[in-house]
Amino acid sequence: MPSTLWQAGRIARPALYARPQDPVGRVLAALQQAGFSRAPVWDGRQVTGALTARTWQRLLAEELDPDRVTAAQVQEPPLPQVTPAAGLLEVLDGLARAPAVVVAAPGRQPGIITYVDVVRDAAPYLWLRELEQVLRVLLYRLEASGPRGGWLALLPPAQARRIEEYCRRDGGSDPLDYVDLYDLRQLVEAGWDRWFRSWLSPLDLGAALDLLDRLRHARNDVAHMRDLSPGQRQELEQAVRRLREPVRRRLLDEPPTRPDRR
Repeated sequence: MPSTLWQAGRIARPALYARPQDPVGRVLAALQQAGFSRAPVWDGRQVTGALTARTWQRLLAEELDPDRVTAAQVQEPPLPQVTPAAGLLEVLDGLARAPAVVVAAPGRQPGIITYVDVVRDAAPYLWLRELEQVLRVLLYRLEASGPRGGWLALLPPAQARRIEEYCRRDGGSDPLDYVDLYDLRQLVEAGWDRWFRSWLSPLDLGAALDLLDRLRHARNDVAHMRDLSPGQRQELEQAVRRLREPVRRRLLDEPPTRPDRR
């Protein structure tokens, strides 16, 4: 799948951070006022650790006075860190290991990302990616009865070569993993009567192509991180659902059938 310009530095919220020499009691009071539960420890150049719920539990268990210990004395190992240029997959990998990810760069005040931030800011990207994946699954389901020479045979030769070359350069094993909404739109148009009409019902060909065109343009905006208005987000979500749901429902309800190459 072509890379996205989604970047961690754009969605990270400024972190309420502690300096190593800060009394923990003061940091805790600031966190409570802000409604946060964790703070990276930043020395002005780099993140050295974190104050988390585990820190507060340890203070209670050891009966330590938070006003008499500093952040450096009780800090936990740093939360997973990514650079401001990190992509979505790198952030999700960090969130799989901790409740938050710190966005850090030398000399730059740290930011923080949680799942809430990802869901809010990456939702349009995730909707479109899921749609692409569902449509690829449909191609795999129909592959045995598909066109001789494979699905790429329905595309202009130069376009098919581009996909195959991208797959090779990326180390992929199946070019279908690299078809995007533009390619899928052309496949649906070329194979509508033979393969796709029943799967995308109740949409007719014109409606299906119109939705794919609109979604392709929206994907360009999302990939280049152009902000979508609330109305545009709602329209995008509805368009994705109209294409995705009929296919997903049938993929779940109908087992694969024997190939038919008549």
